[in-house]
Amino acid sequence: MKRIRRFFVNLKLRNKLLLAFSVFIILPIVTLTLLSTYLTKYIIEKNAMFSATQSFNQVSDFVSYRIDNIIRATNLIANDQLVHSVAERDPNNYPLEEQFENLQKIRHFLTSYENEIDIVTVRLFLDDQMIHSDEDGDILGLESAKDFPWYQSLSGSQVMLYPSMGSDRNGDQTLSAVRAITSFDNYQDIKGYVMAEFPEKIFRDMISKANSIGGSLTYICNDQYELISSTDDGNQDEFFLTPSQMELVSGYSDWAFLKVGNEDVFAKVKAIPSTNWSIVTIIPESGIFRDTHLIQNTMVLFMLFLIGIAYLGAVFVTLSLTKRIDLLASKMNAAQQGNFSKAIVYSNAKDEIGILIQNFNYMIDRIQTLMAEEKIASQRLRSAELMALQSQINPHFLYNTLDMINWMSYEEDKGEEIRTTLRSLSRFYKLSLNKGRTLVSLQDELKHVSLYIQIQNMRLQNSVHLDIRVPEHLQQCGILKITLQPIVENAVLHGIMEKDDPHGTININAKLSGEDLLITVADDGVGIPPDILDTLLNEEDTSRQHGYGLTNINERIMLYFGEKYGLSIRSQLAKGTIVTIRIPFHKFLDEQ
Repeated sequence: MKRIRRFFVNLKLRNKLLLAFSVFIILPIVTLTLLSTYLTKYIIEKNAMFSATQSFNQVSDFVSYRIDNIIRATNLIANDQLVHSVAERDPNNYPLEEQFENLQKIRHFLTSYENEIDIVTVRLFLDDQMIHSDEDGDILGLESAKDFPWYQSLSGSQVMLYPSMGSDRNGDQTLSAVRAITSFDNYQDIKGYVMAEFPEKIFRDMISKANSIGGSLTYICNDQYELISSTDDGNQDEFFLTPSQMELVSGYSDWAFLKVGNEDVFAKVKAIPSTNWSIVTIIPESGIFRDTHLIQNTMVLFMLFLIGIAYLGAVFVTLSLTKRIDLLASKMNAAQQGNFSKAIVYSNAKDEIGILIQNFNYMIDRIQTLMAEEKIASQRLRSAELMALQSQINPHFLYNTLDMINWMSYEEDKGEEIRTTLRSLSRFYKLSLNKGRTLVSLQDELKHVSLYIQIQNMRLQNSVHLDIRVPEHLQQCGILKITLQPIVENAVLHGIMEKDDPHGTININAKLSGEDLLITVADDGVGIPPDILDTLLNEEDTSRQHGYGLTNINERIMLYFGEKYGLSIRSQLAKGTIVTIRIPFHKFLDEQ
């Protein structure tokens, strides 16, 4: 559960919204479609089976009624007084004229039943010794009855129904209703037979009305499972129930569901009263749900259409919401990286996201304002520190120089040197002040360094040689005031003067690197130990550094020109140190 919750929490908002749309829109659509399909299927099945039951019951009743009429007609013929008397007469005591007269009466009597109640022909089977036997096919001898399938099983006064061995005048198959003519005194004493033939087509037409569902089969069979009539000769073999299936279905009062062949079907069996026949209806399940499948497919297509529309709408709404949020997030990342110039988001929307964007823009604008103010404050602080350091350095340097002039005044012939020193000292401080401006030209900065070395050499007996090789066109570049002098002072005091032989050279060079100017100050002093070199530009306490703090110079350059500018230092023990100054190259404009 925790994993699922963590997974959901970590999902992007876009995916969360799409998931929510899927759960609360698509899921109900699918559920409603499935429920509607199930209810439709249930209602169609219920109505179809109700209609099939009604049709089956009506047809079975109608078939029973028609068969009852035929059986009743057969019984009336068998029990007719004239027919019965002729059947019981002894042929040896039966005058020929009387036989012939009775024959004619019987024929008229039989003809009255034909074509009135679906009977095609009526035949009598009487004693073979009578002269009228086998005369024209409607009165036959008892011997000929042995050729019919019902001869062995017929007994008493029961009427049996059988498939006929012949056909009517139209060529249609006929069925037979057969009854024995028995003695009034002994029902086991058979005197003859009555066989009424009727068309199978009348039952086929009737049972076809039981097929209210497409693909259904209705047929009539006897107790020997012989087919009497069927609505479809094409699939009767496929759907014909086996004896065990017939017995199973007969036990159901309603429709039974079973598999016949490879098809799931509904089956119903009903015995026809007073006969050994049964009427059977087989309804394939696919026939019932043929219309259901059409409705189901239509509903599924409509469901997919709705899901597609809902999904497209969800995507559109989701993108419209998350697009601005993603943009805001990207701008926040830009602000996190310190790129505030690309952090502004443009939006005129007045919704919650629009208000959030407006507040974010206000925050970014406020941060930029505070950063600008902080930068100005830092620059002012560094300038104040510079002025404070200058106020510390200059008196110290001035004291040493004046002390040197004082000692020189006690010596003879030092007047010119004293005057030179005073002029150099005056020019040095004039360049240091430089009318209070922050930027000076590189040319003035080099003069400032030269004057510093010149004054120091008067104290150090020319121990330091300064070699400046900067092209004139580069000397017009603007540089922060008092940048080179502290670096040169460190090179003199902590590089050259700490050598065993306190003599050395300081080289100042400059060159262009793209749009930047690289100024190098190299000395051949004692060098800087690696442990000190690694922290030299990171020390916050400038009092621990050699001379004027290089950290201060580096930070002033970075604050004024940008983060990519500043100092870099390389040093080797006993070989010297190289300090590289990177500043943007632009000509200094001297504003009077």
